[in-house]
Amino acid sequence: MFFGGSVGAIILGEHIFTAVGDENYVSVTDFEGFASTHSYDFRPHYTEEHRDAVTKHIEETGNPVMCCPEESGVRLDADEATVIGEEPVILRLGNQEIRVKPGSTVGLERYTN
Repeated sequence: MFFGGSVGAIILGEHIFTAVGDENYVSVTDFEGFASTHSYDFRPHYTEEHRDAVTKHIEETGNPVMCCPEESGVRLDADEATVIGEEPVILRLGNQEIRVKPGSTVGLERYTN
């Protein structure tokens, strides 16, 4: 089991590029994450203000993004994600957007490739 909040969650994805707006104070050159989210990258603190940055990230990396608002989290079990909290989590896959309601579980394999 792993609990990651903010950057601790971002590092679970394929890339850490989703740390949009964060300065690279320590001159990081390797932006690979742990790749433990079934090809998804993770965007915590998601609001509609991040929409364009996430779209650009998807275009540049080809990876889908799990967009998690402040009021929610995601429990990952193998190839499934369960939304915990008060707000839906948005799975962004190119132009496709899937809103997963709190308490719902979705198979991530279904929404990759």
